[in-house]
Amino acid sequence: MIAPGTHRIMTEKEIVKKLGRKIADNYKIIQHDYQDEGILANLGKVTINGREIPIEVNRNALAADFIIGIGSIVPHSDAGYSGGAKIVEPGICGYSTTAATHILAALLDEIPLGNVENLCRQGIEKVTRKIGLDFIINIVKNYNDEIVGVYSGDFIKAHRKGVEKARQAYGVEIEEAADILIVSSYPFDIDWWQADKGLISASFAVKQGGIIILAAPCYEGLENNHPDLINWLKESHANACQIAKRTSLSKKDRDLIAADLAISNAKIREKAEIFIVTEGLNKNAIKSLGYKYFDNIQEAINSSLKIKPRGTIGVLPRGGDALPVVKSK
Repeated sequence: MIAPGTHRIMTEKEIVKKLGRKIADNYKIIQHDYQDEGILANLGKVTINGREIPIEVNRNALAADFIIGIGSIVPHSDAGYSGGAKIVEPGICGYSTTAATHILAALLDEIPLGNVENLCRQGIEKVTRKIGLDFIINIVKNYNDEIVGVYSGDFIKAHRKGVEKARQAYGVEIEEAADILIVSSYPFDIDWWQADKGLISASFAVKQGGIIILAAPCYEGLENNHPDLINWLKESHANACQIAKRTSLSKKDRDLIAADLAISNAKIREKAEIFIVTEGLNKNAIKSLGYKYFDNIQEAINSSLKIKPRGTIGVLPRGGDALPVVKSK
């Protein structure tokens, strides 16, 4: 079973690349589609910090005698790190479950990138414990895409061991935050929904009132499956948080999963001015994001230096999975 959460399902070409032709041709492959409510089973609710999380999960998983989750561990803006229980939630869960867990992260005072013990992760693991995840196999890579660790066993204990290695592998220690921070969204380039990971990393390495230059191809545009994102992006951080707190999980046309990304974007946008170099975003999307478009990196740098002629410049060439750690602020 492929567990894309609320991302779009994979194409046949992508499945073959991921699994290999032999597996693609000879094994039954199920793709979870969170928008297909007919495949979902309801397992009641759990509660985290006074907020209820309804549990909707792909019923195919419940029919299994033994569930193994396979994934990788990298810094993650909501759950602290990917891997572990995330293969189940949001991997094979419905809208309401994912909206409930991820809005917990959005409403925190700080974006929990690199902080694995946060409310979102706690919600994900409580949901997964009720659904059942018997075993995980998680890998950690380095910046050369070489596997540097394999962690298997209990989905919390083994995951936390992997987190220790991931913190070493993806942590980037820097002397001080920069006035101008240039960041690539790589390796998350498919759309802005993914490229936002690079922006979040950059926010940890730029000064208050600074400038972020984001290089993000966004080959498939702004998002897949979340059309309400464009509306959430227009709100300030404070307004978006207040609206999200009042929005019911049952109100799917006011997508709280999209609100999660929009809230973090607004938080960063209010910390630093954002310049973008992109091929895939149109003018309307860039305007809604609150960014300024440039044709290339050099033009963005030139414009930045006019604003901050004595500004320090930092570079995150692999911002999509970097965890900047500033020595002094």
